[in-house]
Amino acid sequence: MEIDLKCYSPRFREIRAGLRSSDIRPYDRDFNVGDILHFHEGENNQGVFEKTGEVESRKVILLDQFGVQQGYINIFMEKV
Repeated sequence: MEIDLKCYSPRFREIRAGLRSSDIRPYDRDFNVGDILHFHEGENNQGVFEKTGEVESRKVILLDQFGVQQGYINIFMEKV
């Protein structure tokens, strides 16, 4: 499955540069190993997420809830 996610610029730049290989997200979707995540970069403009048009895609390689607050999941990913 392909999943579109909002991602603020500082985190987006870390993902793009390869400095972030996992991301803790609300567990509000049916994430599965093998899913393709499309991170859409955006900025906060007076409380509104505005996309910059930049997108980075990653493949989910592991899902882990250990040590993460209930309702969240740690998603490990690799470049597509």
